[in-house]
Amino acid sequence: MSTLNGNDQVMPQRLMGALMLLAGLGFGYFSVWQPLQDAAHHVASLSVSMKSVAITPVLLLAGATFSFFPKFALMHLGGFQSRTPKTVAGWAYTITMIVLGFVFWFWVRAQFVSHGYLLSSIQIV
Repeated sequence: MSTLNGNDQVMPQRLMGALMLLAGLGFGYFSVWQPLQDAAHHVASLSVSMKSVAITPVLLLAGATFSFFPKFALMHLGGFQSRTPKTVAGWAYTITMIVLGFVFWFWVRAQFVSHGYLLSSIQIV
């Protein structure tokens, strides 16, 4: 497979990153944007998937990294096709993404509360 820089592993990383970005946009729309819009319009009942909300920023950030910085992804995160272990920077990046997912979930939850919903009235899937 030919790539712009001659590295055969870069193009699959970019493709997987693009798919992750698309998935993150989909999760973001259906799991974050739509429920927040429903809350803004004071819909009687809300159903939110905590996992989908938490995975949204992870998919977007990882997708951007694999799409725009595939060499970093290969060197520090191990890439999708290589057997290279994560470096310390890769582990720090991974932990940061996980923490970001939880912070994002708590932010979304706070948005529901600010719209007047009790946490007990939101169906969390």
